[in-house]
Amino acid sequence: PDVRAMRRARQGLQDSITTRDKIDSTRRTSPLIIAEDAHVIDSSNLTVEGVVGEIFGRLKQKGMALGDL
Repeated sequence: PDVRAMRRARQGLQDSITTRDKIDSTRRTSPLIIAEDAHVIDSSNLTVEGVVGEIFGRLKQKGMALGDL
């Protein structure tokens, strides 16, 4: 939450991450939840390249080569 709050502040927004998460996850229509089969990557301290590297690494562990993409 701290990293997300800093990102929002850099965008000029001063909303509460905790409040936003509660509203988003408990709304009646399309609540924001993580799917059971989702692969979660904490991108808090990763660059875009780091996130892509994590995705490719996980795909490689599952036996997929970059040429398969």
